[in-house]
Amino acid sequence: MTCARDHVSIFDLLDQALVFEQFQQTLQQLEALMRERLGAETERQRLGFDVRAYAVHLRLKNEGLAAAEELTRKLAACVARFPNHGANPEELRQLKAELYKILLIEVGRQRMVELADAILRLYGA
Repeated sequence: MTCARDHVSIFDLLDQALVFEQFQQTLQQLEALMRERLGAETERQRLGFDVRAYAVHLRLKNEGLAAAEELTRKLAACVARFPNHGANPEELRQLKAELYKILLIEVGRQRMVELADAILRLYGA
């Protein structure tokens, strides 16, 4: 006579198989994310960008800007000229004006303000 607790039903086995399959899928997704992360870090280092500049670069690439690398360098240099923009309203005003000037040429008036605001957020303003 078998004890009920020693009995494994087909439903228990199917549940275990499903959990295992979901675990494998999750593991594959994590592996893909790690490869993507490592690839991004390699690209960031190759370009010579700090983390914030690289975030700006990715945003510009996602916006479809062909010259994203060159534009990122211009914008990062602009931000570097105003190191106290987070605490000094006058520096922030000047930085915004410089960002607008650069972005107006590259993306036009409509997207200029949105991108400048996104860049400022990425740089902690």
